[in-house]
Amino acid sequence: MKKFEKEINFESIDIERAAKKAEKTMKGYEIKPDDFINTPEYSKEIIKKDNEYVARMETKFKKEQENHEGHKLAKILEAIFYEHAELSEWLGSNVETIKTSRFDDIVNGIDVIAEFSGNQETSHLGLAIDATLSNVIEEKLERIKKEIDEGHLAEIKYFYSEELNIRQPKKNLPRVIICVEAKTIKELSELWMENKNKELGQHQIQYQILEEIILQLETFKNYVEQKGFSNLAEIYEKDLEIVKNIYQEKKASDNYERDSMFELLKSSLKDFKDLKV
Repeated sequence: MKKFEKEINFESIDIERAAKKAEKTMKGYEIKPDDFINTPEYSKEIIKKDNEYVARMETKFKKEQENHEGHKLAKILEAIFYEHAELSEWLGSNVETIKTSRFDDIVNGIDVIAEFSGNQETSHLGLAIDATLSNVIEEKLERIKKEIDEGHLAEIKYFYSEELNIRQPKKNLPRVIICVEAKTIKELSELWMENKNKELGQHQIQYQILEEIILQLETFKNYVEQKGFSNLAEIYEKDLEIVKNIYQEKKASDNYERDSMFELLKSSLKDFKDLKV
């Protein structure tokens, strides 16, 4: 495994300013529950209750995360990924990124949905994006395993697709984790804050992300097949084929640099079926 080799003066990177830009960026794009009023399956009372829950949790998070660099880095990574999955085609040319509602971010643990079109049918993949520590990787994988053991995948309460022109809950959404180490996020942050889109478009992190997604989809597909959940296996198989094809189209530019979080995720996936939930 090679490391990302760009020399970065981390002292010069203003994480606070980048985190504020990331928060403002994502706030503007996130799905708003209020837009679902008078939509079937929702009511003013349900939406009001969910908004109040988010407000309570935001107050709690503000105290816990105010000076937490890991949280700020995760938000920066989320914003950069959200923009460049499309802008720089990190996830191919037929993807649209959808920012989940704050409610679904908190309750269902999905930050961004990747919507793949251009096939016979549109496909969706839920992404949990984090500047993740090794123990948190295991916790997130345990959540995925628990859902599978219960015979279902992730769920989004407030799902909106411009492509499909629908507002409704989304069930059985495959969930994967995107893991990037702090040093790499700081490198991306420096490029992002200086609007160096060309460099971001060529950055090796896109290939790490694609390989992380492929490894997870393969692992989860094998596990659901062992459990006998053929309906879930079909969902994983469809998204796996899409992401593999995207990587095949891009792999000629991959120099196989991966950071330490990739290796931690890869190691954790080997023990997926033995995780305790």
